[in-house]
Amino acid sequence: MKKTGKKAMERKGISRRDFLKTSVGAAAGLAIAPMFGKSLAYGQQKPIKVVAVTHMTGPGSAMGISCTGSLNLWKEEVNAKGGILGRKVEINIMDTRGKVEEAVRLSREIASSKEADVLFNSCSSAEAFSIKEVSRDLNFLTFATNSKTTELTADPKTHAPFHFRVAAMNISDMIAGAMYAGDLCKKNKWTKWATIGADNAYGRENVTLFIYYLKKFYPEAEIVTQLWPKLWEPDVTPYISKMLGAKVQACFTTQWGGDITAMIQQGSLYGFYDKIKLFSIDLGDFTAINAVVKALGKFPEGIYMGTRANPTVPATKINQDWFAAYLKLNKHEPTGWSQQVYTGAKLYQTAIEKIGSTDQKAVRDALEDLEIVGPWGSPPDSKLKMRRRDHTVIYYFQGWGRTISQSPYVTDVLALTWDKILPAEQEYLKEKGWI
Repeated sequence: MKKTGKKAMERKGISRRDFLKTSVGAAAGLAIAPMFGKSLAYGQQKPIKVVAVTHMTGPGSAMGISCTGSLNLWKEEVNAKGGILGRKVEINIMDTRGKVEEAVRLSREIASSKEADVLFNSCSSAEAFSIKEVSRDLNFLTFATNSKTTELTADPKTHAPFHFRVAAMNISDMIAGAMYAGDLCKKNKWTKWATIGADNAYGRENVTLFIYYLKKFYPEAEIVTQLWPKLWEPDVTPYISKMLGAKVQACFTTQWGGDITAMIQQGSLYGFYDKIKLFSIDLGDFTAINAVVKALGKFPEGIYMGTRANPTVPATKINQDWFAAYLKLNKHEPTGWSQQVYTGAKLYQTAIEKIGSTDQKAVRDALEDLEIVGPWGSPPDSKLKMRRRDHTVIYYFQGWGRTISQSPYVTDVLALTWDKILPAEQEYLKEKGWI
């Protein structure tokens, strides 16, 4: 792995102020503290202390709000049933402000203090890679809940024994998206493609992977132009005009939050979506949905989007019940980050209950190949698995569908199955020399 701080930020979220405008009461009950204080015994047992480092203030704070909302939901559920092994769960949130150096400092302080039982690395990729190095250096149990960058866990040379990823990986997202797009291309003879993605690590990796797999599944695809606006670039009309001028038939985008809102709003003025089919990996998240609806007064129809963290996606009772419970506690919709954090918490809980201990080495061993049932799991059994080889969760739901104007904002969702995703992933990883 590269040295600490070399990884570009995976992506930034909308500002805390903007997020709260569309998510009333989002921060209610979320306390940020420097470290655990003295705790009253829960019965006669010491509490289980969970620390999350995340981005709570400034641009990207939607990330922290989503993550802490999910941790608080898990804590409420666990403590209402008497805790884990009779021990109360305590949550402490520490704000990195999106700064790599602060993420490293806080993580090292937490791991060295021996006051916490587990660390949740709920940060962007730039911070996540650095926190992983702390976990590897100090052998401290850590869950990476947000970073989707494939290399975080895929490269065996940088394997960290106590580090586990519970976030989706870019590679599996792009396999699913390219399979979905490839099938539509075959039916509709869409051969001329454009891509547009923010000029950062998240945008470039996803575009590269999407093109790689689109050509595997639909060799006739021709990438006419690739466009790289800066993150938060307000005027994207030059890029829209370039795609229209090139007469492309379809476009793949990694734009998110304010960027996808600007692209949809400005593109509508040019009739972009009547002429070019848009495939958006990140439009299905409620942070993006709310921002688009606020800006346009409605949600656009006929865009193809990746989707999860939706009460109907996946269409399982466990997902619907979880979505309702999250919304009741937090008063704002969950995001993909929320799902991923909750998955990490449930894996941690299940491992502890399995071995009857919070000993980190024992928990680490119990996590490998551990399966749980969760709202993010693929139908019909909703199972998720922590893969032993690379400490990455698999079997989560991978869905793509077509947008509609009203809630739940997506229809005709197709779930891509892991019996197709895993062989495609393996082929790419072999080419990289990672397996």
